Amino acid sequence: MFRFLCILMCLLFTNTRGEIVDKRIILRVRQGIEKTIQYIDNLYNRVNEDCLFAVVLSTAIMADAYRNGTHIMDPSTLKIVDKLTDVLKKSIPYIHSDRQWIVDNMLIPYMWRQDIKYKYNDFKVSRIKNYSVMNKIRNYHNDPFFTNIDFCFEDLLNISSLLLSKTCLVNGKCLDIYNRNDDSSFGYITTHKLLLLQVAKHRNCLMDNNIYERNVKRLCSQIYSDVFHEDYYDELDGLFDLFVEQVALCGYEGYTDFLSNKWLLYILKSQRSTGCFAGNLTDDLKTKIKRTSNIFEDGCADHTTGIALTVLSLYYNFIVKEIFI
Repeated sequence: MFRFLCILMCLLFTNTRGEIVDKRIILRVRQGIEKTIQYIDNLYNRVNEDCLFAVVLSTAIMADAYRNGTHIMDPSTLKIVDKLTDVLKKSIPYIHSDRQWIVDNMLIPYMWRQDIKYKYNDFKVSRIKNYSVMNKIRNYHNDPFFTNIDFCFEDLLNISSLLLSKTCLVNGKCLDIYNRNDDSSFGYITTHKLLLLQVAKHRNCLMDNNIYERNVKRLCSQIYSDVFHEDYYDELDGLFDLFVEQVALCGYEGYTDFLSNKWLLYILKSQRSTGCFAGNLTDDLKTKIKRTSNIFEDGCADHTTGIALTVLSLYYNFIVKEIFI
């Protein structure tokens, strides 16, 4: 009986890579979250809409971690939610962007609130010899996908509604972009396909939930293969901004494969003392990989910092709901 209980506890407290996540690390995660919020708050009038979208996601994820006053971390959770809400209130009026559709239609925390259901050991991947995500990015950084995807997001937001469910007749060009599946389907291309699908769901576009889950799993399977190889071939430092975006979007769907203890420690180690994160990209890649990111005087990027905040919020949510019960 004792042996059975030990095995059961290991299964409950072990994530996808067989690494036990110590519940005590939640204090480091909380401190990391608080430092990042303070950094963004200090630059509230300079961060862009992409960073604030990450703050919105973080707010929704932290709100989901609140256990109605029954969890020892609930007071901390509510304080963090309040801080995130204050940052949004301060920052949004200062956004002056040609992508106003993001500000008007995506920076809404309750739109992204969901009960995250965690899934374990969903992805299996085999190492592909000489598979370099960095080299693929260099080859495809001028891909027309990046000039068309904003149109697709804007179009989807215009034809959908937060108030009622409706059929969303997506532009044919956008369907072609979404269904594209060739050698260039990797990196930011795949994460933006996933985000497009997530926007459709959270803007109440009518879709079968099984079809949604199947498409999310397909995309996250591709993304997990990318992350696996980024890690295996030591490319995470050079692709840190992409890495945290990959973890954030698939982690938000509950895939614990992306919430490895090893990657959490790596992210915490990558955080600067001020709370920010650098994209860690070489000069020739900075403008080609994330065109909308602001690089501040200290070398930190607002997009990377915001998305890393989302990832830390996911780890916090995961520990509260699955480990530190």
